[in-house]
Amino acid sequence: MKQLTVYASASFDPRTNLALEEALFQSMPTAARILMLYRNAPSVIIGRNQNPWLECSLPALSRKAIPFYRRFSGGGTVYHDLGNLNYSFMTPRQEFDRSTATRIITQTLRQLDIPAEVSPRNDILADNRKVSGSAYRITGDKAYHHGTLLINTDLESLGSLLKSRLEIIDSRSTQSVSSAVVNLSSINPTLTIESVTEAIAAGFSDPAVPPVILLDPKNCPRPEVYREIFDRLGTSAWQLEKTPRFSFSAQLAPENRYSKFAGDHVRIEVDKGRIVDIAYAGSTPSPNSGAYTRIREILIDCSFSPHAVKKAVKESKPLYAAAGELAALLYTTLFS
Repeated sequence: MKQLTVYASASFDPRTNLALEEALFQSMPTAARILMLYRNAPSVIIGRNQNPWLECSLPALSRKAIPFYRRFSGGGTVYHDLGNLNYSFMTPRQEFDRSTATRIITQTLRQLDIPAEVSPRNDILADNRKVSGSAYRITGDKAYHHGTLLINTDLESLGSLLKSRLEIIDSRSTQSVSSAVVNLSSINPTLTIESVTEAIAAGFSDPAVPPVILLDPKNCPRPEVYREIFDRLGTSAWQLEKTPRFSFSAQLAPENRYSKFAGDHVRIEVDKGRIVDIAYAGSTPSPNSGAYTRIREILIDCSFSPHAVKKAVKESKPLYAAAGELAALLYTTLFS
């Protein structure tokens, strides 16, 4: 079996690390075996076919200045911070087996006094709680299995950020499966990021750990590929417009008893990150149908983002009073 090459990223930037991982994967020889280890600053990473509005609280991420990125593999949404170790195991496709990396990591964790076991979903559990999840990317001649290890992650942020307030009616995206989670350090307090990283590298290596290559954009194979991927990860076309079509309902400020729209239900349909329909969805006719018609005219084909909605409404002024009130309530409900 070909010797393993081990890379450790020098960066904590999630966009950089996603681009490094994909550039490394695209440029690797088809017979290579590669392990990449990295950590990210606080961030939310969604699967390739997921809906960010469904998977996390985008307003909360914005308030806390925490970015989200769409990765190239499938699977569910994860929260990353510096207490979380990420691994990516790349192999020729003919060698690829979804159970290989899971088995190695499970055996390694048991050597660290963690009672690790594999779930039917190929997650790694300890004390019946999830400590590691996985996702996969398979191309014509190579593949990778990458995942997370919760060592000392901020579980409060994980729980609060991976929660959407939107009531999704219909979505064609892949939805995450929520699980109870636990940090490895809660089970074995002697564990550190460094000790787990060393053990994981040793677990994948046979027979000895090769020299670890520190990876950054300057020494990444094919830097032009890295730059193209890095740029793509930050675009609206990748972040938002890759989202499959979905619709949801929202109730407008039910606590605001002074507004004529308080408690109204609105149905919004979004496709490729843009609003394609918006309408009153109450059980009885609205006495303010004119305002809904005007807001629909303004927001159809608008990007479904706080900046774009605010800009569209601002550029459509002057709005008559009812339409302006509805626009303000709608913005607050969706993005605050």
